[in-house]
Amino acid sequence: MANNYTQFSAELTGLNKEHVAWFKKHLNENDKDDPSSPFKKAYERDECFPYVQYEIEEDLVWFYAEESGTIEHVVEIVQIFFNAFKLHDRFFMLTWSCTCSKPRVDEFDGGAVFVTSKNSKWQDSGTFLSRCKDQWLKRCAKKKELR
Repeated sequence: MANNYTQFSAELTGLNKEHVAWFKKHLNENDKDDPSSPFKKAYERDECFPYVQYEIEEDLVWFYAEESGTIEHVVEIVQIFFNAFKLHDRFFMLTWSCTCSKPRVDEFDGGAVFVTSKNSKWQDSGTFLSRCKDQWLKRCAKKKELR
């Protein structure tokens, strides 16, 4: 049997004391019971929220997953934070790898997400490779038509 992992490590930097205090208040177990929590909907939707490891430093939050974590949770946390402070000119980037404890075919992947207060843009290696293959097959088919 093999184990699969989704690993990542990214810092949300440039935080001031008010931002850090906000993260300390809301990224903890007590926040789940607070009806005014900015993460209330996320807690209701997913009992595992937030399935990510993090460390809150003096001017940053480090999000990571040593074995596995949910990238979507990080994106949601960051977007809620950006919107709570009206930080519409900020962005956050995260890359991840999907690995396997055994070298199984097609069990390795990865990707990236670019996050703003309003949107997130995702790219994973599987989708990238599928698009490249489709484009290549179309070009080959056109070449055969021209012969």
